[in-house]
Amino acid sequence: MASMWPLGILVEPSTVKFHVINMLQKTNLENKLQLAIAATEAKLVVELADT
Repeated sequence: MASMWPLGILVEPSTVKFHVINMLQKTNLENKLQLAIAATEAKLVVELADT
């Protein structure tokens, strides 16, 4: 079952899994935590303002 993102984008879990595995292979990282840390350190992740 596809998930609806805030912008109305439908994403299948298998699509997300494919891209996460692809990013792990390309970065030679071992898990999603390492990938999240690397993305944050590379400033690919922005903090959302408190609402």
